[in-house]
Amino acid sequence: MEKMKFVTFWIPLLLLNILSACSKDATEKNADYWNAKADEKSKELVALLESIPCENVDDFIQKTYVMSYYLVHPSIEQKADKLAKEYEILFHKWVDAIQKEGGVVDFAQMNPPVGRSCVNGKATLRYAQELSLEEVKAMMPGKYEAVKDFYKDVPCTNPNDWSAYFLRSGCCPEAVAIHKTIRSAEFVELVITYNVLVQRKMQLEGTVCEGGCANAAKPVVCKDGKPLVELTHN
Repeated sequence: MEKMKFVTFWIPLLLLNILSACSKDATEKNADYWNAKADEKSKELVALLESIPCENVDDFIQKTYVMSYYLVHPSIEQKADKLAKEYEILFHKWVDAIQKEGGVVDFAQMNPPVGRSCVNGKATLRYAQELSLEEVKAMMPGKYEAVKDFYKDVPCTNPNDWSAYFLRSGCCPEAVAIHKTIRSAEFVELVITYNVLVQRKMQLEGTVCEGGCANAAKPVVCKDGKPLVELTHN
């Protein structure tokens, strides 16, 4: 009987310890917990990418991991992809935790890189926000031409296959047509790249806009096999 009393006495304590540990574990895995885990994995990914010295930046390929851009050497691409997948899982756990706690996640707009170089032995991406006015002016014409020629070999036979997208040309935008299914993501990234260059130019020149621009796009029409978009005042 004494032995039975001993067992009966300790089982509730054991259950209490287990429940307490589970409760503590659940409490720890909040948004801060997943943010720390995601940050740790992100640093691990960056450390791997920077482990390959940069002698010729063209040896690296540009990849997008979790809404950010990276330069990856082909020799470690598989390892980088694996780490990036782990990072993505942790990142989404962090986002889910924030939303469960009543928070709102506001993702920044895409900011595609505009160039690349080797800096102190590391493959480094360059962004419009880092460029001088001279560099921006030198880069803009080529990007603009690339936008205008992007769909030159895609005939417009059905206007419903196209939609409008805004291209900055200063204070007022102009509209360009984007195909709904053909290389759409690639085109959007190109347009955004040009737009951030225009934004940087305006910032460096101290441009002040007063409004009054046409800011609504009419439906796309096909004319002579080309998609055309006109802007109107909303």
